[in-house]
Amino acid sequence: MMNPQVQRQEALVKRREDLIKAACFRQTADGLIYRAPNPWIFGRADHFQVTEALQSEIVAALVPKAQSREWRTSQLLGFGVLALSILAMVASMLSLYGNRYPVAETASSVAAVALLIVMAATLTGLHYAAKRQRQKLQPILATATPAMERISNADVLWAMRTSGDRSAIRRQGLISGVIYGVASAAFAVYGLISSKDRIGFVDNLQPDYCLALALGFAIQAGRNLYQARTGIVAANTRTIDRRCKVVFVGLTVGYIALAFGYLGLELSGVIKHDDAAMRARFERRAAAGDGAAMNALGGLYREGRGVPQDYAKARDWFVKAAEKSDGHAMFWLGWLAQKGLPGPQDLVAARQWYEKAAAIGDASAMTWTGWLYLYGQGVPKDFIKAREWFEKAAAANNVASMHNLGSIYRHGWGVAQDYTQARVWYEKAAAGGFAASMNELGMMDMNGWGAAPDLAKARTWYEKAAAAGHLEGMQHAALLFDRGEGGSTDTKRAAHLVLQSAKLGHSWSQKVLGSPGIVLSPGARIEIKRELSGLALYDGPIDERWDDKIRAAVDTYMKRPG
Repeated sequence: MMNPQVQRQEALVKRREDLIKAACFRQTADGLIYRAPNPWIFGRADHFQVTEALQSEIVAALVPKAQSREWRTSQLLGFGVLALSILAMVASMLSLYGNRYPVAETASSVAAVALLIVMAATLTGLHYAAKRQRQKLQPILATATPAMERISNADVLWAMRTSGDRSAIRRQGLISGVIYGVASAAFAVYGLISSKDRIGFVDNLQPDYCLALALGFAIQAGRNLYQARTGIVAANTRTIDRRCKVVFVGLTVGYIALAFGYLGLELSGVIKHDDAAMRARFERRAAAGDGAAMNALGGLYREGRGVPQDYAKARDWFVKAAEKSDGHAMFWLGWLAQKGLPGPQDLVAARQWYEKAAAIGDASAMTWTGWLYLYGQGVPKDFIKAREWFEKAAAANNVASMHNLGSIYRHGWGVAQDYTQARVWYEKAAAGGFAASMNELGMMDMNGWGAAPDLAKARTWYEKAAAAGHLEGMQHAALLFDRGEGGSTDTKRAAHLVLQSAKLGHSWSQKVLGSPGIVLSPGARIEIKRELSGLALYDGPIDERWDDKIRAAVDTYMKRPG
């Protein structure tokens, strides 16, 4: 009598042979078509026309002997594919709850990392397994003829689902039914929870989307569990599955399109941003213990967005977030203490909070700690410590600290004055979009600090600084445009920059607009009048004279909103 273990192994070998025949071969009018293993998971598979004799050889080559090294490898890859499915489901389900429960957010991140590791290992294993199979099949396929007819991925998956005896079909139905059932429950519970506090367009849309998906998954679970009970795959199952996928993809694409479309309209200003809805969302997450949400609420009260500006409440929320080890909140507590908001200025407390935030990697806190040492705020002035803090922050890609390092070398604060090093740091900060560094580079080129003066380069840097909203950069660019230095004269741009910077609060430009004849050319004064006339603020003569009428127009322009 045959050993039961041997019987099971032989049954597994036979099942694998039947699976390969069902999934990789198709009978056509011209004979058998075979789909060969593809080492590149997402590549195009090769197809061959084979005889029944070749089919037997191929199947024998692909199915390893029981308990052989290839057998154990194939089992391991099978477990890898199963782990991928489970981890993908777990990560997606946890991420669904991540914006509501911080614990779920952390768990989903862990599951996602595990998913990536298992995916990389499994795909690598599948690649090498398929490569070895192709090497074994090479002498067999050398006698076969390449075929034009294809066996699609969908055909392979369907054949795998319907191959085997009733027990195999029942097992597949049970596994897929449980997966769909868990997904249905997760989406249904989330949809019901989130429907209780609809606080914005997306939050109104999300529960309905989740409940619709839950219904679809429930139907799929019911069908698959029925298959597990009967061991029969209905004839129309494939058509129904295809339609369910179309509905699922349609719902998902529609939801994403609406959500991101609404976000785009908010960012573009077409739809007013709903600060109240955002605050309610943060309060809900903060109540669940989310430190980042507590920090965000502190930011809303600090800025007065959706709530009256209240530095005391902002500080309360930042303290709660800091207790959750939120580095950004620690930084803002230092900032409030430094500015004396809402109470008296406390530079000692500011430094302590900055150093706590810096200890957990907050680059802005490193920068402000360096600033305190640079100017002796709450600590003795210490250029060496300031530079050390700026270097730490610069290593963390903080552009403000890169700019500060440039200033240290330009002025020679605690180091030998070095214009070359100053330029290096200013250029790094400018590359990161720091407008003050662009202005400093313009000054270096204009004054010839470290190299011969170059007004063309200076003008280019000032233009960049002005475009980035730097008021002093606007002033310098306006003067060069007006005088035609470093390039052609452009009095129109000079006039616009003077008006723009004055309205943004630049004191030099505001004084110039009081008596522009001292600084600006007649052409620039004419262009200022022309621009104000185009705004319907001035209706006098367009000439270089400056009288009470144009001063009144300038005053109206300065007070005009927007």
